[in-house]
Amino acid sequence: ERLKKQLEKCVIVAPKAGMVVYYAENSRYGNSSSQIEEGSQVRERQTLIQLPDLSQMMAKVPVHESKVEQVKTGQRVHLKVLDREFQGVVTDIKNQPESKSFFSAKVKEYPAEVRIEGDCEGLRPGMTAEVEILIANLENVLTIPVSAVVVKGTTFFGYVRTVDGPQKRELLLGLSNDRFVEVKDGVSEGEEILMNPRAAMADELNDEQSEKED
Repeated sequence: ERLKKQLEKCVIVAPKAGMVVYYAENSRYGNSSSQIEEGSQVRERQTLIQLPDLSQMMAKVPVHESKVEQVKTGQRVHLKVLDREFQGVVTDIKNQPESKSFFSAKVKEYPAEVRIEGDCEGLRPGMTAEVEILIANLENVLTIPVSAVVVKGTTFFGYVRTVDGPQKRELLLGLSNDRFVEVKDGVSEGEEILMNPRAAMADELNDEQSEKED
């Protein structure tokens, strides 16, 4: 009778129709430490399954430690999943980095939660999303391509084309994305700056490096 009562309690009734997802908690080494499968041992109050609400989807975005201070709740987000585009908003940014595998433990990434707005039909848990978080919206600022900047220690330089040849300029930079960077001082509007100066002026840059080492 005792075993029959225990068996009856093994039946889990879903509160509503939907999808059931097995829950797996990642260990510090990046692999699953509690894989839910037939024959697995479970403990009291261990999470076994989840019932995701497919009408309200969320994206979990790993943010590199060098950028985490720029991410705030309420920032607008643009997402692309497969061939569909969505809008969203940052709802949370964790204070602790996410557990990584042993081999990439030196790379710290903090998970940010993004609520996807609009119709989420067709989205499924585990899909990969390309996410852009709008950190700031700069208007009427001077920008140059990222590939035009040379980094030496903590100082940034650019090379401007003049009648006497390329001229080295120290740059004061602002915010940037993966294509352009804001320039607060060092060049003026209308000046022509060299793209990829390390390739265009390889000899000169090598000479500067040699002098620094001497």
